[in-house]
Amino acid sequence: MYTDALVRLECRSRENETVIYTEDATTDDNGSYKLYVNADFQEQICEVTAIKSNTDDCNEKFDAIERARVLITKKNGIQSAARYANPLGFMKKEISDECKEVIEELFPEDMPDEFKKKFEN
Repeated sequence: MYTDALVRLECRSRENETVIYTEDATTDDNGSYKLYVNADFQEQICEVTAIKSNTDDCNEKFDAIERARVLITKKNGIQSAARYANPLGFMKKEISDECKEVIEELFPEDMPDEFKKKFEN
């Protein structure tokens, strides 16, 4: 991700999908972000999503890896208060040659259709 991309943490009920908590953050110069949550969501599903890129040539969402689930509770045996989400990001409109190799390494068995379409062009 690039600087100032918008990411969102959303926690929702497991029973009826009602959104219970939302927190937004923007990425720094390294594409990193921090969200500070002072609550326990043991009974909810919490996910981080890449919402918006400020870069015109890199703003298409990855449907295959759109969300990253995060466990936000102190009742899971993890000593640290820090939680880390899987990588999120956006696709560039023009794909470099090296990109196909990386995507094939990430998805060795079955490359998602959205990537196959990009490489066909």
